Amino acid sequence: MPRPAGVGVPLTTGSPGVSPGVGKEPQAPWPKTLPDQFQALRSALEAHPGPATPADLAQGFARAPRAKVAELLDTLASLGHARRLDDGRYLPG
Repeated sequence: MPRPAGVGVPLTTGSPGVSPGVGKEPQAPWPKTLPDQFQALRSALEAHPGPATPADLAQGFARAPRAKVAELLDTLASLGHARRLDDGRYLPG
């Protein structure tokens, strides 16, 4: 017996074969201006559960250059907005 239209058909808006809500979190766009990059990185560090590496934080942004993220984290640490641990991870300042 055929199903009525729309019954049993999953409602998805993503790619075929990919279940919504499964996998990686959506990445935020990497800000274009330096002040916005600092603010976004500082917010990401505060939201991260525990110490984070530059690579950890870069993964939360689309096309964030890891070297730039590391440089900005060092700058945030020098200004007292982050703390660099001996193992190279960072915590909010």
